[in-house]
Amino acid sequence: MNHSPYNFILIPWRRLSLTLLLIASLVFSGYLIVRSEFWSYDTVERTLFVVDTSLSSSADDIEGTLGVKVSRLDAMKSLLTELDMSGGEFALATFSDSAKLQLPFSSDRSLWSTTIDALSPVSYGSPTDIETALLFAETLYADTSLHIVVLTDGEQTWEGSLTGITLSDNHELIFIWVGTDAGSPLVSHYDGSGQRVYKRYNWQEIVSRLDREHLEELATEYNAKVLYLEQIQDIPALRNELDTYIHTSRIIPTTFSLIIALSLVLLCLILPAWHTLTPWKKSSSSSR
Repeated sequence: MNHSPYNFILIPWRRLSLTLLLIASLVFSGYLIVRSEFWSYDTVERTLFVVDTSLSSSADDIEGTLGVKVSRLDAMKSLLTELDMSGGEFALATFSDSAKLQLPFSSDRSLWSTTIDALSPVSYGSPTDIETALLFAETLYADTSLHIVVLTDGEQTWEGSLTGITLSDNHELIFIWVGTDAGSPLVSHYDGSGQRVYKRYNWQEIVSRLDREHLEELATEYNAKVLYLEQIQDIPALRNELDTYIHTSRIIPTTFSLIIALSLVLLCLILPAWHTLTPWKKSSSSSR
């Protein structure tokens, strides 16, 4: 039988290459299988949005399109209606001096949009108690793993007795600060000609401003992430950043299955070739 003079080089090299490829395939497949996401790809991400609807949410200090100012609540509603709901469920609560659940967890976008559109500021000048809203969220969904997103201007006009609420380990808090340092006067009502009449104290117009100091204290106390909404142009970037926080364990099963399938096919192709190229037995006809 004729043998190529290069077989003493080619056969060992091919055998070594295929062996290394087999080992790499086994290691890679094992890595994919033991990844924690493999066992949790079907997890539903749940996010509770807690929206400040106190009177200060009507302050129109958010820069809109064409230089037109919009209210803080309108800016919050614009953000919420543009969020990506795929792969998750959203719930909605509102608060001023107390909190109320407006929508339990749902993945129905139409229902979500309708509920958001119906939000309006509390008109009677109710105080704002952010920590009561946090306690409400903790009590309502104590046993549910979720993200809690609080949208507020931080104006704490209610000195409640609750301080240092302990968040559950399965709850992650995110603050979205809505408003500006310049602020805006608060509208009391509209007169007979449709003109705004502003709230006053000691004959001075009451101006509502973003309370950064209070919000920074809360963010530090609860180790919360902080995002900002000061103008309508912020919404696309803010939406994308928020999505990265509330959609944290997405795994596409079809992609994962494809990787595993290709790895197995590769193993099936390698094993026969590896066996064929391995000199298990020496030739019985050796030259003497």
